[in-house]
Amino acid sequence: MATGKAIAVVVLALGAGCQCRPGGIGGVGDAELIAEPTALTFAATYVGQERSLEVAVTNRGAATASSPAAVDAPFEASPTMLRVARGDTQVFSVRFEPVASGHFSTTLQLGTLSVAIEGDGVEVPECHSNNVCASAAFDFDLAACNLTSKPDNSACASRCVIGSCVSGQCQGQFIGCDDSNLCTDDACSEADGCAHIEHVCPPISPCKTPRCDPALGCMADDALDGTVCGVDDCLEASVDVCIAGVCVSRPRPSEGRCSNTWVTATVPTGDVMAMAYDAARRRVVLLADRTSTWEYDGARWSQRFPAKVPSYGRGYSMAYDSTRRRVMLFGGGPTPGVNAYFDETWEWDGMTWVQRHPTLAPPGRLEAALAYDSARKRLVLFGGYGATGILEDTWEWDGFAWTQRHPITAPSGRYQPTMAYDSSTERLLLWGGSTGALGSITAELWAWDGVSWAAVSTPTSPPALYGHAMVFDDARSRLVLFGGTPNGFSSGVQNDTWEWDGQTWASVVPAASPPARYLHSMVYDSARKLVVMVGGAMADGSAADTWVYDGKTWLDERPASAPSARMGAAMIYDAARAQTLLVSGYARVSRYQTDTWSFDGSEWARVATGPSDLRRYQHSMAYDRMRQRVVLFGGRSDVSEFNDTWEWDGLAWGQSMSTAAPPPSMFSAIAFDAIRNRTVLVGIERTTDTTVQTWEYDGHSWSQHPSAVAPPARRWHGVGYDIGRARTVLFGGTSSSQAKLNDTWEWDGTTWVRLEPTVKPRPQDVRSMAYDVARQRLVVVGSDDTWEWNGVVWSALSPNTSPTCSDVFYTGESACLVVFDEARQKLTAFDGSNTWIYLR
Repeated sequence: MATGKAIAVVVLALGAGCQCRPGGIGGVGDAELIAEPTALTFAATYVGQERSLEVAVTNRGAATASSPAAVDAPFEASPTMLRVARGDTQVFSVRFEPVASGHFSTTLQLGTLSVAIEGDGVEVPECHSNNVCASAAFDFDLAACNLTSKPDNSACASRCVIGSCVSGQCQGQFIGCDDSNLCTDDACSEADGCAHIEHVCPPISPCKTPRCDPALGCMADDALDGTVCGVDDCLEASVDVCIAGVCVSRPRPSEGRCSNTWVTATVPTGDVMAMAYDAARRRVVLLADRTSTWEYDGARWSQRFPAKVPSYGRGYSMAYDSTRRRVMLFGGGPTPGVNAYFDETWEWDGMTWVQRHPTLAPPGRLEAALAYDSARKRLVLFGGYGATGILEDTWEWDGFAWTQRHPITAPSGRYQPTMAYDSSTERLLLWGGSTGALGSITAELWAWDGVSWAAVSTPTSPPALYGHAMVFDDARSRLVLFGGTPNGFSSGVQNDTWEWDGQTWASVVPAASPPARYLHSMVYDSARKLVVMVGGAMADGSAADTWVYDGKTWLDERPASAPSARMGAAMIYDAARAQTLLVSGYARVSRYQTDTWSFDGSEWARVATGPSDLRRYQHSMAYDRMRQRVVLFGGRSDVSEFNDTWEWDGLAWGQSMSTAAPPPSMFSAIAFDAIRNRTVLVGIERTTDTTVQTWEYDGHSWSQHPSAVAPPARRWHGVGYDIGRARTVLFGGTSSSQAKLNDTWEWDGTTWVRLEPTVKPRPQDVRSMAYDVARQRLVVVGSDDTWEWNGVVWSALSPNTSPTCSDVFYTGESACLVVFDEARQKLTAFDGSNTWIYLR
């Protein structure tokens, strides 16, 4: 490229003198040279090639200019002499032929006139052909390597074939790669040559463990005696185990993983769940609170009871590895506020969780993004929150080892982002999350191609969110995003559905949508071609539903599958109808409930919406065995406390018309005295009483029973009836001075007696006690502890896992309710959100 404006240089002409003219004597004058352009810049030129540019020199002076044209290599000028008369123009051609790579600069010197010249020499790229039947050469015109097929029948020898070229391909005899090892699959590729891939022996039966012998091939050994060989739900009296290589049924042992532990009886609600879709087994796999494992086949949820589970915690990252057919899990941490983060790697094979122990692992973290890159056969982990704070590192898992990647650019550190694999572009897409304190939630979209992260510019976008969920719908080639909150807390929770088509985000309006939520779980069911969403936190508590999305509408597949989160409900076992009843209570937003639920040992069903008069919480219930009625007393709403009595006959609620009644109270507890056929109430009229009042109900009317000695006034205490000893037992609660209590009292129908056992549960609110008919013990379930009373001593059962019995609305009130299911001989508890069964 030539550059610059023309310049003038005055040159003294050779042989200049004086000449006489008519009218006077004048000098011949000097030559005035103009160069156009004033500088030459050559485009990059390959070594051995040449380029030419021209420069024109014009003489505007009075005399002829003459001088050599001088220039340094690798430039040449033609002609080599400047000779230009007045008014004439002489054109010079400058040729650039680099002999090496690099930058070259010089000047074209024409007497005192100088023209700057520069250019870059570039090495000719080496061209290689991976095809032995094609030669590669660099095409200077195209500036690219060009392949030319060799003539047919030319001899060839590739890494995998010896023969001749046919239509540009080497065809002939395959080169063997046999390594004489029956435990490898031999293969050959032109890129890598011979390869020997580990041969995976298929399973024969649950009681045969496959192995491979290099000389004999696949074989099978008997599994260890006692290995579980069937689906074990831990609720049956027998279990299928391997004995001498054969799957047989045996009575469940009194010790083991299915003993002395509480297990969730229904799909847990809440926001501590991790979920992935197992495409090989066509199951949604969910790891829930207290590391209970659940699977969903599109029709029903089934709890699994693996021999091992990951460490109890929250904030796990989970994804499905389609190459190795395993659900993979990484990280997590214990309860909020505890500065400990797991760096554990686990995999679920459909039967149990197996911990992997790689030499190197990412730092422990929770709430990180994890997704599987199908093109590169790698799990990719990004961000999260760990011991050092918010993380911004990228890791990959190939099924054997973790490797940290160090891309030049990457998203800023964040936790609670979502990541999904876009099969149409073979990239992982990461969106949203929190980058720090309140107000630092992002709406950025990033793409990972296996080498680097790149920010994706979007003309529209969902609002910055936290606690949202996102998956890729393969059938429609769309990212689907649902829910979340813009401020990291429950206010402003969304129920918007957004889709990304590879170019832009669009807010879609389905025919129906789930309630707003955040911290929910979502996967793509490739068999049914549906997005599946489970759980989450809602304004009114934790969700217990299962929704699917087909690109047009959301459908509730498991409507109202369990009672919503609530406090102050009442629960009792109805022996005549062999079901547990849970009634009313208080929810965060919808407040006072009037619903009645029944539990058959495996599933809840909503059986009635009670009359508006049952709109209350902190009421108490007992089961009248003589009349086969559930009796409900008291409680309160936002209006007042109640002293009304209601009965449930299995079909409907009806109010008792008793003329006398205990004082209105939300601090009463009742139990049924099966010997005297009386419902016994222990409670207070809290504004005046310093001791509890004792009342009894015979099915028609209430009557008060004073006692010379009575327990001190209290609330949120537990009352249960010991059938074997014919005593009503009171334990715990909170005193009028707000102190927690752990005293034990008994009522024999006439008198209260305080008992003084040496060992007893810690002081706490109880609200509920159950009589275990099989063991003839009263059971108390507190916050993370379970105790039983035999009439003389308290004994701690110390189960392996326990209901949380948490305060679901942070009011300082424990929410545990417990009954004994006589038909199934199991203790059942409701902790305010989830249902639990005790395995003795």
